[in-house]
Amino acid sequence: MTKYIFLVAALIGLASCEKETSVGYIINNNSSTEIYVNGMNVIYSEPVSYTVPAMGGSEILARWSKTGKETSPQDPAMIFGNSLLITNTSGDTLIPDPALVASWTSDVQETSGTAAHTYVLNVTDVDF
Repeated sequence: MTKYIFLVAALIGLASCEKETSVGYIINNNSSTEIYVNGMNVIYSEPVSYTVPAMGGSEILARWSKTGKETSPQDPAMIFGNSLLITNTSGDTLIPDPALVASWTSDVQETSGTAAHTYVLNVTDVDF
């Protein structure tokens, strides 16, 4: 019985030490026209479809988390594949490739048990 209690206590202790990584992708539209974001969230198998207002409009494109703490950059292609298409009202396509992590401004907040990644894609008129 003592072994059983010790085992349960050990499992509870290990579960409380579990680490986590959370990731969020946000788009900020600082262009003079609204923009359209279309693609697929490959993790959840859900379509991504947003109309982002001009001059300061913003949308959260995706959020997810996973077990284990990772501080290395989280490639947007992991969540969107190569399907993310961003266009303006004239039909012009965004020049910076949203599938590349280098196109996004990143911020990683790290604590002892978590890593919270926020990636922001800032879009302006010159990006089309």
